[in-house]
Amino acid sequence: MMQITVILDPAEQACCGGMLSLGQHVEWVLAYATRGDQPYYMRDTHEQFSYHGAKTSMVSGSVSAIRELAIHPSRADGTPVRRIWRSLSTLPDGVDYDSDGIEVDLQVDQSQQLPELFSWPRR
Repeated sequence: MMQITVILDPAEQACCGGMLSLGQHVEWVLAYATRGDQPYYMRDTHEQFSYHGAKTSMVSGSVSAIRELAIHPSRADGTPVRRIWRSLSTLPDGVDYDSDGIEVDLQVDQSQQLPELFSWPRR
């Protein structure tokens, strides 16, 4: 087994994601893409990655961690932006998330076919 971290878009999770909890077995279509120099796995809920040419793969695994990101902007006194990750045991179904990001760690079998790296074309 190996662990991968998958980014879930909060808006897509709210509309179409379904409940998620630690230990749950999931099957998701994933893309592996770069944003700048940082590669990441992302759930391709609405085929937005495949539409733009990314190769996607159906990946199954067990949820081992769920994190939600909240970004607190700078205050008038110049205090810098704070990025706070909060660990969760569940993501409820149909919730309008007020988060700036969701990460899920999946334990996957090493024999699974993971998607190829895709880089967004520069404009």
